[in-house]
Amino acid sequence: MKDTVSFFLRLSIPVCVILGVFVFGSADFGYFTNLSNLWILAATAIYLVPAARTRKVWYLALYVCTVSIFLTFLVFSTMLAPRMGVKFLRSPENVLVHFVVPILSIIDWLCLVPPMEMKKWDFCWATLPPLLYIGYVCVRVSLRIPFGKSLDTVPYFFLDWEKLGPKVLLWCLLLTVFVLVFGWLFIFLQKKIQKTK
Repeated sequence: MKDTVSFFLRLSIPVCVILGVFVFGSADFGYFTNLSNLWILAATAIYLVPAARTRKVWYLALYVCTVSIFLTFLVFSTMLAPRMGVKFLRSPENVLVHFVVPILSIIDWLCLVPPMEMKKWDFCWATLPPLLYIGYVCVRVSLRIPFGKSLDTVPYFFLDWEKLGPKVLLWCLLLTVFVLVFGWLFIFLQKKIQKTK
């Protein structure tokens, strides 16, 4: 029963990503939202293959991508949603990429993915995608490549050095700490939840 639920849940995640990013969305890969959705699509699709589920490298990849999609959910819900119009908030694109995909991915990780032995500092791998993304943004900004249909100079307000100056570094540090805390928590809760079943 658990394997069946897991299979259909993991199948639904790529479907929701495709609908949210490519069908209803703009498929703009300048944003962490779309990139994190693509990462979880790839990791989940690979995890559908039974042989992949026995390899720690794919377990870690799924873990890192799950934390990244959770970061998408967290940042949008707390920092970006209040700045958005009602029309976008109600759109299928928004609901799918910011809520449905993250929630399904978190359920899959916590309840259905069998825990593997992790090294003490393995949770730090979760910081890799956000840090790489910040580097990617810096390159695009330096090359003056705009973001989105509105041709913004930065993808998110908290990365706007011209307006915020050094406060951008504080935002990046704060988000890195959040990723580390929730990254550790995801490993702890996964073991705790599945141990009590």
